[in-house]
Amino acid sequence: MAGCDYANARVRAMKGRLLGRKGIMDLLAQPDLLARLDYLKKTDYGEAVAIHLARETDPLRGAEQGLRMRLVDDLIQINRFLSGERVRSLLEAILAFEDGWTLKTILRGITRGESPERIFLLLAPTPGLDDPALRELVGQREVKAVVDLLATWRSPYALPLTGAFRRYSAHRELFLLEVALDQFLFAHAVEVAREDGEDGRIVLGFLETQIDLANAGTLLKLAGGARGEEFFIPGGRLMGLKRFRRLSTFGEQELREALVQEGRLHLDPRLITMGERGDPFTVDQMLRQSLEKAMQWEARVHPLSLAVPLAFVLQRQAEVRQLRLVLRGAEFGLPAEELLALMERNDR
Repeated sequence: MAGCDYANARVRAMKGRLLGRKGIMDLLAQPDLLARLDYLKKTDYGEAVAIHLARETDPLRGAEQGLRMRLVDDLIQINRFLSGERVRSLLEAILAFEDGWTLKTILRGITRGESPERIFLLLAPTPGLDDPALRELVGQREVKAVVDLLATWRSPYALPLTGAFRRYSAHRELFLLEVALDQFLFAHAVEVAREDGEDGRIVLGFLETQIDLANAGTLLKLAGGARGEEFFIPGGRLMGLKRFRRLSTFGEQELREALVQEGRLHLDPRLITMGERGDPFTVDQMLRQSLEKAMQWEARVHPLSLAVPLAFVLQRQAEVRQLRLVLRGAEFGLPAEELLALMERNDR
């Protein structure tokens, strides 16, 4: 873990510059969008926000671009802080899951006929998919065009998506592409973790939990519908193939209750009260929040490991999502009380 010592010291300093709940509440207390932007300029986000406000005629758009820039800067800095090719490879393998989330969001938006601009604002750039790449991807009009574009770029994500596309074409179930992407990401991350000593063992534990969550998400999305072992992702800590098969026979409500009662998954109890066949985006959002909690726990238990910068990145991403919600709420005139309730519902 020596390769993380310097990085962790720097990341702890970076963590101190997060706004936290108090900062979010102070921002929420500002009366309008301009006042909230002025407040942001005095925070750790200030420089990035100011740069993009100067470039954009739309202040909300400029602020959101600045928040995205802050995320990218964090990733670049953390990668620079880390010493050793192995630990960098491990970080990149874990952060690639953000690319997976991004590609799923793009594919879902395109199939729903959302505008490119609306899809783009939901995304955060990464080293693997920067802003120019994201703009080109959201500009595609159909799923095949996205897959073909990734293949043209020789993106590693083209392989699993291309392999699953024939089946998608026959059934028009976007879930088939999403599972293929998840299986690829997990297989790669597990392979890298197994080659990386103590940090790898720690992150492998996190991956086992993440795989359990992904399999839980699969079961939730398929409850009452088609079932198949081909959707199972091996390597979880709590859910082997046998348990996956058994849970796949449960009804909708019985399944949700069984998953929530498994405390080590950190699943949101709201899963029990969701409507029939919960929206895939909402299910993934809840699972993502569970992953943030799991990584924060790993960072507390292993304070000298790669879990520390990974937990920080997840915290920064969650905070940026809250900031965007506060800014958009001001733009649309939502009362502070309503915004607070919305934030607590989405990020608790």
